[in-house]
Amino acid sequence: MLQIRTVIADALRIEEEVNSFLKYCANYGKMVKKITPNGFMEREQGQSLLVMVIEYEEKNDCGYEKDED
Repeated sequence: MLQIRTVIADALRIEEEVNSFLKYCANYGKMVKKITPNGFMEREQGQSLLVMVIEYEEKNDCGYEKDED
């Protein structure tokens, strides 16, 4: 099943935040399908925030395990 994760951070931290989620996916058997920049969020004070959308799914998402004979 396809799942979506939205990562929001300022320009100085967005790469670190995305890489952190990619490590999570690698450690927990999730396969990243697509990473898409999705715009900016303005703040009253400070830098704008970048928005990234990450599409991912379980590596073995068939719902059952095959019996070995």
